[in-house]
Parts: sequence; C-alpha cells; structure tokens
Amino acid sequence: MRRSITTLSLVLASLLFASVASAQRAPEVRWQPHWDQVRTAQYVYMGLLVGVEGVLEYGPVRSGGPPRVKGAFFGDEAVQSLIRIDDPGGAATADLLSDLLWYPSLSFPLWADALGAALIGHGQGEVAWQLTAIGIQALLTTTLVARILHITVRRQRPIYDQAEKDGVEADTGLARTLSFPGGHAATAWAGAGLTCSFHRNLPLFGGGFFDDAACPSLITVAAATSILRMMIDAHYFSDTIVGSGIGFTIGYFFPQLLHFGSPKQGGRVQLVPWSTRHSAGLSLTWST
Repeated sequence: MRRSITTLSLVLASLLFASVASAQRAPEVRWQPHWDQVRTAQYVYMGLLVGVEGVLEYGPVRSGGPPRVKGAFFGDEAVQSLIRIDDPGGAATADLLSDLLWYPSLSFPLWADALGAALIGHGQGEVAWQLTAIGIQALLTTTLVARILHITVRRQRPIYDQAEKDGVEADTGLARTLSFPGGHAATAWAGAGLTCSFHRNLPLFGGGFFDDAACPSLITVAAATSILRMMIDAHYFSDTIVGSGIGFTIGYFFPQLLHFGSPKQGGRVQLVPWSTRHSAGLSLTWST
C-alpha cells in the first residue's frame, strides 16, 4: 500500500509540475467580463451545504435502517457476473486502486486547474478563486444529491445481496444500504465534468494538446473508478450509471449555465423573482 501511495504522489506531483509548466507557456488566462462571478448567495449556499452534509454524513440518519430495495435490476446481474472479482486479495487491491484514482480525480479541478495552472502558472488569483468556488459548489451539490438518494432509496449493495444468496454473512466495511447511486462514480464524474468545463473555456494548460487531453483523461479516470467499484460488488451497474450521470451533469453544466454561459450561444440562466397582487415566485430565464 505504501508503495502505491508513494507512486501516486509522484504522479500527482508530476501532473502539477506539468500543468504549471504548460500554463507558463499558455495564452493569457483571465476571467471574462461577461462571465458571472460566484455571488454572495452562492457562498451562503456552500456554507449551508457543509452543515447539511455534516448532519447527513455523521448523524444517525445516515444508517437509514434496513434496506428498502434489494436485488439486481434488468442488466445488472449480467454486468456484475462479467466483471466481479471473486478473489479476496484481488478485490482488496481493486478497492484500494479505486480510492487512489478517486481522490485525485474528483479534486483535479481544484489542485491542478485552479491552484497549479491558474494561480501558480498564470498568476491569476481571481480566476483561481472563481474556479475553486465553482468546483466546491459542484462537488458539494453532487455529494448532497447522492447522500439524499442513499438515505431515501436505501438500496442494498450487491456484495450483501450475493452473501444472502450464498447463505453467509458478508464481512465488509461497506455500509449496507448506500448502493444507489454510486458515490465514488458521482463525485469522480463531477470532477471530470468540472475539468471539461474549465478547459473548454480557459486555456489553462497552454491552449493546445494538454488542454485538449484534460477532459478525456479525467473521463477515463472516472470511468475506471466506476468500473472498479462494480468489480468489488460495491455498486450495481444501474447505481453506477445514475451516479455518473448525476456527477457529470452537475460538474459540467453547473459552471456552463451559471457562470460561463450557454455552451453554444453565450447565454446565461438566471432565477428572477416575480410577483402579482395575488401570488409570487421565481422564474427560470435564459438571457443572451
């Protein structure tokens, strides 16, 4: 394990150095005047998210009681039987590798894009701050959505379903009812979505090959993390697909729609309050 962690640390250090070096040769990186900065309400939102998620993560509600949903959905078992690792040693290695890929991939937009490229490479503190705030918002939102679904759906993990079929007691550190959606998948794909959005709008790594490679590279790592979680029976295929979709949707479209504008036309989504003599509410508007 120590050797794996040391190797990963060297890889991360190399990636950070590469991002800084390429950023120093990059075209100018700056926050465009027509982009929306993170607003006060969004900072308040982040603070509320931290509090709510702290209660959900460490409070008594997290255990959720007995599972509400058990067993595979259509196609789940076919995928599990194809990629499942039955050897305990191999499963432990896959579990470790999934974590080693997961932590740096979900945080890549923060340590590589914001810190390494924007701040150190380009000396753009404003851009670094905005990217960091946007990234934290997206990751916290993804985590909250996943945790609420964990608590409400309470689907039993496949490793426990398999143990019940075999008539044995599963001895695992995995929480029994946190199968749906895949948490590792959701946050890893959120990190990939953020990186794709950041590099679509800013030449953080030089505006050439490294910027073009950032998005597919993070997608590959997120996909590998998701597959490894299925291989150890932590999640079903359907859990992983839903988790991946939630994560990438929030990670990519959150900054695109709220900060960078329309992917094609430069429009922006805004919540606009309205009122009449008898009612009031909020409208979702699109401005170009």
